[in-house]
Amino acid sequence: MGRGNSTPQDEENKKIIAAKINQLLLAQNKKKIELHRATGIPVSTITGYVQAKTLPNPENLEKISTFFEVKKSAIDPRFSKDEIKVNVNLDEILARSVAWQGKDLSESDKAIIKAQIQAYLDHKAK
Repeated sequence: MGRGNSTPQDEENKKIIAAKINQLLLAQNKKKIELHRATGIPVSTITGYVQAKTLPNPENLEKISTFFEVKKSAIDPRFSKDEIKVNVNLDEILARSVAWQGKDLSESDKAIIKAQIQAYLDHKAK
């Protein structure tokens, strides 16, 4: 698995996954070495997961969830079908937006779009 830049969502997922694996280890009175022996995942990789330094790839997540006898979604929010969270920074999206249907977007256009989206979401939340 390549080591690129992690997104803020990746960083949040690392923390969630680390907490879930640590909770399962504690609840089932198991050790990292047992997880290693049962899955074949290197101890250093498991340590990266439980210290929120790396994200498990789907294959390792499958092995871990099988070891604990839980669904993948019980460990990794990326596999949750019930609740899909998308953390989007509207300012970042608008900063990257340069045109719509072939027409350039001015800073004024972007401000109006942002205000419209915020008003819609505020109304929806009520």
